[in-house]
Amino acid sequence: APETSDFSKSAIDFVAGMGTGWNLGNTLDAYGAADLTSETSWGQPMTTRAMITGLKVSGINTIRIPVSWHTHVNEAFTVDSAWMARVKEVVDYAIDEGMYVIINIHHDNDKVYNAYYFPDSLHANFSREYVRRVWKQIALEFRNYDEHLIFEILNEPRLVGFTNEWGWNDTDSNHVGAASIIGDLEQSALAAIRETASNNANRYVMITPYVASPWAALSSKFKIPTDTATDKLILSVHAYQPWSFAMQDPGETAFTEGHKTQIDAILDELNSKFVAGEHMPVISGEYGATNKNNIADR
Repeated sequence: APETSDFSKSAIDFVAGMGTGWNLGNTLDAYGAADLTSETSWGQPMTTRAMITGLKVSGINTIRIPVSWHTHVNEAFTVDSAWMARVKEVVDYAIDEGMYVIINIHHDNDKVYNAYYFPDSLHANFSREYVRRVWKQIALEFRNYDEHLIFEILNEPRLVGFTNEWGWNDTDSNHVGAASIIGDLEQSALAAIRETASNNANRYVMITPYVASPWAALSSKFKIPTDTATDKLILSVHAYQPWSFAMQDPGETAFTEGHKTQIDAILDELNSKFVAGEHMPVISGEYGATNKNNIADR
């Protein structure tokens, strides 16, 4: 209930209390089916309360629940009520355990299908309507939830299918244009969230640069939205770094001092610009290393 909520902390102090996090991946973010069976379409089982309790017992205090919406909306971008109810059910498993929960718009970024958003000028207006309307509905559904629920506006907004989809380059006109449109999308969604009032007037919200890249965040092209709430924004980045160790196949299997230096450098730069400079905390919502039979190094 709103009266028991506490949104008094600065974003930095709030994030400092979130503890260790984990992603409930390939479930609510999976897509294909237009009904509730989409949750298992990528091979994961239905999420149960017992699973979430097990996470809590193991010491996990924050859970990111990625959610894809595009196969569960009609032409007016109205979210199917059964889908919204299932999202709420899974969120409640974690909220009832006293965990922090992050929900987002996850795999809805493509230009091939009309129901998605895509950050280029051709699709900008359509994209803004999609992102704004979906977030308005999410925000209304969860407006009375306390500070344990965090909204992450977009997952990895990017130019899907472009040869330069996954990188970031300040001199790439496609990237610069996309960064501007992503800024507009996040500004529009943030306004829609705040307009629903109740606890959403002060809810902690995560904003994401192009493809969630730390380098895109560090670029002068990254647009931080203006907010009617004070000190409630969190930077969201992903860091599968160093790539050669974390993701490249075959890449490298031994974790070296050089790898550690690379990770430290990224975190130091983000700390300098955002935590020290903008008084904005940073959440790395995704990071990790694939299994190369090197568990000790991982």
